[in-house]
Amino acid sequence: MINQQRDVSIDVLRILCCLMVIAIHATPEYESYITLGAARADEIRGLLVQAFVRGGLPIFFMISGMYILNSEQENLHAFYKKRLLRIIVPFLVFSGLHFFILGYRDPNANLLSLTWGFISGLNSPSALGPHFWFIYSIIGLYLISPLVSLLLKSIDSSMAWKVILGLLVIKAYNLYSISGVTGIAIPDIDVWLLYFLIGGLLVRIKPPSILLSLAILSTSIK
Repeated sequence: MINQQRDVSIDVLRILCCLMVIAIHATPEYESYITLGAARADEIRGLLVQAFVRGGLPIFFMISGMYILNSEQENLHAFYKKRLLRIIVPFLVFSGLHFFILGYRDPNANLLSLTWGFISGLNSPSALGPHFWFIYSIIGLYLISPLVSLLLKSIDSSMAWKVILGLLVIKAYNLYSISGVTGIAIPDIDVWLLYFLIGGLLVRIKPPSILLSLAILSTSIK
């Protein structure tokens, strides 16, 4: 178990990650430079900036895994009430405001149609807005985290880095293998679940390996 007292350095890291996520959306993607016929130097600068700032999201998921998968065991009702309500209630409020404000731009819209559209849109992580996918992902991880935490409970510091390496190998195989071995299917791991698991395991490695941390972060660079 990790120290549950507030860590200012983690708060600073979260702030930096927020700025990095903002930069993801504020910086044109590499394809845009090609489409617009930008200078080669601008293409390279854009590619480097995007490669750096895209590390913000993986770090967010690793921080969540670090705390949730190493927290004191709670009963399921208390855990879900504490974790999910903090996410679901603000999500419903702000996604509703977002949806209704944009919806009322349509002159044919009315309260009934917008309400039904909002309820229907909750069934998809991108229907209410493409940026809400993060909430759906983190809710899914919270739902399975008690089971995952139980499975990882017996993994100590000497084994944690081996498990991390194994997870990365599985992901790399599914990501870069064209056909694989006929008849042998290695199940893929959702990329955000992967970072969540790595966060839960990385903190168990003592002392933390700087090279391992950099290697994991480099997997977020596309």
